[in-house]
Amino acid sequence: MPAYKFRRMTGSELSGALHTLGLSAGQLARLGIANDVRIRKWLRGEEEIPAWLPVLLELLKLPGGTARALAVAESHLMDENGK
Repeated sequence: MPAYKFRRMTGSELSGALHTLGLSAGQLARLGIANDVRIRKWLRGEEEIPAWLPVLLELLKLPGGTARALAVAESHLMDENGK
């Protein structure tokens, strides 16, 4: 299987994508993408952004995509007791 190399999204590009989608870093975290700390590191350029994230962000741009993703994530959130 061939190895693929991807140009990594920059923190600035991620920030722009979040702005376009009307999402905060916290809302991205609520989608289960990563925790707040990691997302903020991505935004500051302290960690590489996963190659799959730009694909997901594009899918969220589909009509109703962001709202639907947030609703699904919300339905799967558990409290600290696992409920």
